[in-house]
Amino acid sequence: MHAALLIACFIVAEPPQVGARVVSGPEADSNARREISGQVPQPDLLWRSQARVELSRRERNQRVGVEGQWGHKVFATQRSEDVQALEARARWDARPLDGLGLFAETGGRDRRQRSGARSYTTWTGDLGASLGPWGPLPVSVSFGAGPRAFAFWPYPQGQACKGDRFCPAPLAELTRSDLRLPDDSLARFSNAGAGGFAALLVQLSGAEVLSLTAAADGRYFPLGWSATKIVDGARVFDERGPPSGARGILDQLRRPTRRADGTLHGELTLESVRVLYLRAAARVTGNTSLSRGESYLRGRLALTAGGLLPGGARVLVEGQLQATRWPEGLGLGERLALQEGDESQTSLAGQLSVPLRGGVWVEARTAAYTAEFAAGRTPFLRLVAFAGLGWRW
Repeated sequence: MHAALLIACFIVAEPPQVGARVVSGPEADSNARREISGQVPQPDLLWRSQARVELSRRERNQRVGVEGQWGHKVFATQRSEDVQALEARARWDARPLDGLGLFAETGGRDRRQRSGARSYTTWTGDLGASLGPWGPLPVSVSFGAGPRAFAFWPYPQGQACKGDRFCPAPLAELTRSDLRLPDDSLARFSNAGAGGFAALLVQLSGAEVLSLTAAADGRYFPLGWSATKIVDGARVFDERGPPSGARGILDQLRRPTRRADGTLHGELTLESVRVLYLRAAARVTGNTSLSRGESYLRGRLALTAGGLLPGGARVLVEGQLQATRWPEGLGLGERLALQEGDESQTSLAGQLSVPLRGGVWVEARTAAYTAEFAAGRTPFLRLVAFAGLGWRW
């Protein structure tokens, strides 16, 4: 799918401008299996490789751009955590009139883990427009909307994921003993829907930009539950299948039994590009769900700082702080459906890049992650350290 997307976008224009980079090297992970069930974390060594390619073409008032990324991790002992991820994004921009822009964008991510525990595919698409800039402080507005989809892939037959934080059994133990999950619970978090956004951008100076973004989306879970029921004194999830036929769809609209969520986002960002690069962002997210325990209110603060050191070395420091409140106190879906990297809701990371010659550089980075969903029962902490070589073309 992603390959066809890349080809289709460049039939109209050749040759494109091309850029590529590759980074590869060893990494140490203090909690390779991301344990949150109270078990002793399993540290491990791994080899991480990442590649990125960008292609773009500008002709008169149009621009087409495509970018793709590939990542691979191979663990020394925790081989069930081996993972490969592919990402692709394509965007078309046009400016038919002064002060009016049009765009179309699509992209997706496919992640496959050896154990099958966190294998999923995402896809998004947006059509939109931008207006501006106008005024003494140039102000521009952009807005767009499009479909969204997320699919968890089921475990391979006979595949075990003992100790993985997304496995149904450890999760049931983590929450409450009276909670029983169906074996295919991950697939029940697959969803499809649509979303839209509007953004206001103000150029405060030649180096500072202030942006305010509001977004909303709705998602339907055809295999998901909307309520729990009590069977023999234990709480279990509704396991009825998706509606079928016109009568089933009408019944679903009148008395929803499948899970459906609506989410609102608001974000304020200030970015400064001077001798020191600074970016500060505050984000608030509210989710309302038909399913018990899936509504939440979340706040996040993020700060990024970077700069150049003598000799052309670059340093980057990033920190994030997040707090989430589940009014019903369950938040089960958040624990099951966290994507790769989303355990870093509260994190601190640093990176140093030192150029050598011929587009080659040395890169070192370290990060500490913690997760709020574990704070009430067992603490979650993950430390990683990477050192490797990079090449840019």
